[in-house]
Amino acid sequence: MKTSLWIAALATIGALYAQDISGDWQGTLKAGPREFRLIMKIEKGSTGGWNGLLFSIDQVPDRGVGITANSVTLEGSTLKFTINAARATYEGKVSADAASIQGTWTQGSPYHLKFQHATPEVPGKIHRRTVCSL
Repeated sequence: MKTSLWIAALATIGALYAQDISGDWQGTLKAGPREFRLIMKIEKGSTGGWNGLLFSIDQVPDRGVGITANSVTLEGSTLKFTINAARATYEGKVSADAASIQGTWTQGSPYHLKFQHATPEVPGKIHRRTVCSL
């Protein structure tokens, strides 16, 4: 009985750690009185890691221009990415169902930022392009 409980627990933990975080993630960064909608596109890299491309759809006139993440890592359920061009970092916990990520965006000051899988209703036009590997 104890053995089967351990096996079930390990299978659950393994599924959590093997999450596929590929796709478009949408969040709204609230920095004081201002709000910025962000989309983070995450793809599996050719060498097994992760690649990311950030779009700040309220700040740039061409919403198709993305900023390449310098690093994207997933350790357990902790997602981290760094974007040197924006002097920004993010660290968050991926939910068990991989539908959301709760975390902290740091760009000078830390701000709470929740990402959810983006939907087709996301305002603005984002050009589809492959995320660049570093």
